Amino acid sequence: MADNSNIKCSFHNQDYKLYCKDCKDCICLECLDTDLHHMHSFCKLKDARNDILKELQTFIADNGEHINSETADHFSEALKRKLEELKSAELLIKTQVIAGADEMIRHIKASKDELLTSLEKRFHEYNEHIKTVQDSLKTICSHVDTVDPNTVKDDQAVNLLVEMRKCISTCKTMLSKDEKPTFVQNQNCKVGYFTNIPKDNNDAETIFKSGKGNDINNQVNNKPHKCGECRSTNRF
Repeated sequence: MADNSNIKCSFHNQDYKLYCKDCKDCICLECLDTDLHHMHSFCKLKDARNDILKELQTFIADNGEHINSETADHFSEALKRKLEELKSAELLIKTQVIAGADEMIRHIKASKDELLTSLEKRFHEYNEHIKTVQDSLKTICSHVDTVDPNTVKDDQAVNLLVEMRKCISTCKTMLSKDEKPTFVQNQNCKVGYFTNIPKDNNDAETIFKSGKGNDINNQVNNKPHKCGECRSTNRF
């Protein structure tokens, strides 16, 4: 049996050169590098004539009923229905993807509003705290300016000294710390993902040959999404 260069390997698109006696199948030279034929016995196609004819006879014997009844027209109609099913499935999945994206947009907008509101509240409290310290500092300084060391009472001097040191310490602490929150963006911004998608979609023959031609089952992950979060180790 001569090599037939018109028929290509469905896995590697190379000419069939060998016959695997263990798998009872024709293979190309690149098939030898895969684990599927590890430690198998091979021979050239021209030397496998009897084995190939025997396999062909066995296949016809096992599938003769289908070969006689399932005509090309029947398969053509079945494939046409399959195309219609896939088209309907594609439209349905597109609708799911759009719905998932719209839902994510709503979650992102809600998260943005929540973050901005929290941020405005945090900076408002911080600003109010600074203003309070500023007012206290002005009040203490005005008292110091009006105090006469010769006439000031002992308890008044003690209270003024304590308040002054406390206010100065608070100012130094506020100036030395970075109270600003840090925004951490959420990088996981995906609407969802597909399942049961072959890595190489242009090799449909491989799918059917390996017996994995199942219906496509697509799932969209619609979990709530957040833009990010504000982190701060310090409190006002």
